[in-house]
Amino acid sequence: MIRISDRISISVIAASALVASLLLTGATTAHAQDSYPNKPVTLVLPWSPGAIVDNVGRRFAQQLTDIWKQTVIVRNEAGGGGNIGAATVARAAGDGYTLLLTLHDGLIIAKATNANIGFDPSTDLAPIGLIGKSVTVVAVKTDSQFASVEQLIQYGKANPGKLNFGGNGVATSYHLALENLNLLAGSSITHVPYKGGAPAMVDLIAGRIDFMFSSVSLARAQLDAGKIKVIGIANAQRSDLFPDIPTIAESGFPGFEVPTGIGVALYAPGTTPTAIIQKINADLLKIVAEPKFNAWLISVGIAPEKLSTKQYQDQTAQEISKIEKIVKSSNIQLN
Repeated sequence: MIRISDRISISVIAASALVASLLLTGATTAHAQDSYPNKPVTLVLPWSPGAIVDNVGRRFAQQLTDIWKQTVIVRNEAGGGGNIGAATVARAAGDGYTLLLTLHDGLIIAKATNANIGFDPSTDLAPIGLIGKSVTVVAVKTDSQFASVEQLIQYGKANPGKLNFGGNGVATSYHLALENLNLLAGSSITHVPYKGGAPAMVDLIAGRIDFMFSSVSLARAQLDAGKIKVIGIANAQRSDLFPDIPTIAESGFPGFEVPTGIGVALYAPGTTPTAIIQKINADLLKIVAEPKFNAWLISVGIAPEKLSTKQYQDQTAQEISKIEKIVKSSNIQLN
């Protein structure tokens, strides 16, 4: 027979063991966070050298090296629209020593559309944070009749199907942005899909399409050459690079912005401990706030962000939901 006093003793022992276990877990987590990293870290860039991800990634890696006093090794694994390198990180050990820097729109759209990319972006990768979003401009040929987004949309509504938009593929961020604009404006602008932004830009300059959305990095050379002009900003906020150019939202379509945006984001394998992810996020925020790095981001057309991991995860969930609605409402046929 177990006496009451024995039961009390057993309960005390069990409680003490639980407290000790929690303290040990907390100490282990704190130690993991404090000691990380204690060896070189590999940063996978799933795009070719010279691309915006490569340019940002190499500067970011050097900043991390300076903060961590550990070498951050940059490795390009291009292909598959960024999915080959992302898959490598998704399958890596979740110890924080293999990280991914990529454009997040592809991962977000893949999840929203249930695309088969060989891994699940929501479970196999853990979002750490967002460095910034590329400024997306509404570009037209220099001698275009359209001087503003209002004029462009008015023409599109009055002439259904006659206005051609150059996109960088079906169900890409820019295609979804156009369909969202069609829904908001009640217009019927035709989407002309290309294999990327560069060939669409060639046709814009040649007059074969009427307008396109473009990153600043792609548009800069043509802007400097006077071959195109910017009539709107597709982000939620105006750009410091084009302070006098209104956003599409300001042009009569409140709430409009490119779904997901072209964001440069950092990820870890899905099994990475929360403590390590939070430490990396804290260091990411320090780097983005560093004046020279911050100014450089703005100069290449990237609007810096300052989101905690939780805020970034919440934003991602909202964007997935937004894309699901656009795809359904627009009846986009996915390949």
